Amino acid sequence: MGRILLVGRLAVRDLRRRRIEAALLLLAVLDNRHSSALERALGATPRDVSAALAAAQVLPALAGAVLGVFPGGFALFAAVNAITGGDGDRATLPALWQLLAVVLATVLVVAALTALPARLGGRRPVTEALQAELT
Repeated sequence: MGRILLVGRLAVRDLRRRRIEAALLLLAVLDNRHSSALERALGATPRDVSAALAAAQVLPALAGAVLGVFPGGFALFAAVNAITGGDGDRATLPALWQLLAVVLATVLVVAALTALPARLGGRRPVTEALQAELT
């Protein structure tokens, strides 16, 4: 019963964190309205602008996931092993494919959360975005 409650709490925290990430992404899109409008005025297509906004979010997420899982995960594993006295039953290192799956899942979640705001930001009319900056 205790494990189910712990998993439920972790799921709620994860949902809250993802909502915060989505809100921050929307703020990033709103913050980049002027530069996106200038890109569009200089000939970039809405797809180019959307791709640039998405890449601006996905690339740091990829770097953070790789650094968090591999050096960070191995350091955490070493710390847990040191605390538990190296007992293999208490702490085992996940397989490489599991670690890569965590990295891939992180990047896919960020890409999914990025897709809609980036698309909306890229489709906004140039004149509307530039006028919003003047007023």
